[in-house]
Amino acid sequence: MASLGGGLSEGNSQHGNNQNNYNHGFSHRINTHGSTHLRIQATVCGSPGAAPDRACRVTANPGIACANNQQRLITITAYILQKTVLERFIAFCLLATLLVPLAVVAILIVFDSPGPVFFRQPRLGLNDQIFNIWKFRTMYRSDEPANVNAGRQARRSDSRITRVGAYLRKYSIDEFPQLINVVRGDMALIGPRPHPVNMRFNGQTLQRIVPNYADRHSVLPGITGWAQVNGCRGETVFEEQIQRRVLHDLFYIASWSPLLDMKIIFLTLAREMVSETAF
Repeated sequence: MASLGGGLSEGNSQHGNNQNNYNHGFSHRINTHGSTHLRIQATVCGSPGAAPDRACRVTANPGIACANNQQRLITITAYILQKTVLERFIAFCLLATLLVPLAVVAILIVFDSPGPVFFRQPRLGLNDQIFNIWKFRTMYRSDEPANVNAGRQARRSDSRITRVGAYLRKYSIDEFPQLINVVRGDMALIGPRPHPVNMRFNGQTLQRIVPNYADRHSVLPGITGWAQVNGCRGETVFEEQIQRRVLHDLFYIASWSPLLDMKIIFLTLAREMVSETAF
């Protein structure tokens, strides 16, 4: 037992150093690239038509006159709106293209176990707004958590998962109905994964575990993201796993670009469609 404790202590210390380095890099991007900072905050103030005084309060960097940033804010907000419109169009086209295969999946779910085809759960979205995320049902109805207080994370060989559900989870097919969320404007194709409302770890809210946790809600949540393609997926056992996921999300928000989105899509198709951590 003494050896195990020592090992955990050493691991925590090493992670702390890595986290400090990661935070430093994130802070460096924010301070040296004013446009990056504005990009994060542009989604917070909503539409380009927001009142100028409100836009000033939300977006201005300390020590920089708001008047010098208004034009950049308008430009960056336009980029974000273009990304949102494009992703909603792509999601609609994917739904139309995959309609028949998704219908087959729905039939398999109905014949496999009693209950609805879809599972919906409240999640936190942009600006902490609550929305219902759509998934194919993969658990027996009596065990499918309707909210975070009633459920727990799925584990490998979890007895709550149906036979069809096991395959849907393995190949990430259960996530496809979230294209509906993208079309509705609740989610994006790419962004931080939305967490359940009041999600806790060892009795603590994530806001208390990870500094700047709320910053991940300054953009639309996504079906896939930078954290997922870097292995941050599946059951979370240690606090460091949560911290690592959030730090990846913050890095994505600070470093967003069309090229980064393309990279995430490529890595998702290459690594995550059949993931060892998906169960």
